[in-house]
Amino acid sequence: MGELLDVAVNPANILITALAVFMLVYWITVLIGLFDIDVINIDVDVDADVDVDIDPDVDVEGGAMIGLNSILVFFNLGKIPFMLFLSFWIIPAWIICVNVNHILGNSSFLLGLLVLLGALILSLFVSKFLTYPFVKLFDQMQSDRQNDFVIGKICEITITASETKTGQAQVKTEGAPHILSVRTVSDAEMKKGETGLVLEYNQNLNLYIIEPFK
Repeated sequence: MGELLDVAVNPANILITALAVFMLVYWITVLIGLFDIDVINIDVDVDADVDVDIDPDVDVEGGAMIGLNSILVFFNLGKIPFMLFLSFWIIPAWIICVNVNHILGNSSFLLGLLVLLGALILSLFVSKFLTYPFVKLFDQMQSDRQNDFVIGKICEITITASETKTGQAQVKTEGAPHILSVRTVSDAEMKKGETGLVLEYNQNLNLYIIEPFK
């Protein structure tokens, strides 16, 4: 234990050790209820349906930001709480740094920075693998929250729907409308432009059941 502590506070490892200690303190505070898991969060959102027209003379910065967001989303940042992502990134990086610097017998702070840079890059791929189950969990939680939100709301038909034919409807919000796959209650057919009431979510069919509303 003493040897591990000596290696952890080695100048070559001191930065990543400080980050690892920060993560440990953070999760202790979450466990005792001082902080919420998403008290520190960032919003990474890449909308695949947005038509982006990039002018090479004007919008280079905007294109770069879209590219950066795509990279972050690839590594699951934005799909799970930021601090959870950071934990699965920093802890593997700490393990790599401690072991590599120990094997090299390195105690140089500058050389340790190079090892740290390589460890952080490698750990991004490790974190992507480790966070995958949490991505599915939080995606399901988000879907459940959306389902609860639209139940009882008024929707407008955009593609004709019936009891046996799946159509499409939208629920207006303050921002972009929620697009829903819908079917109607028995023997009702609803055409584009008509309004309906969202009754329930059918998990087996992965769509919403609606009825005419006037």
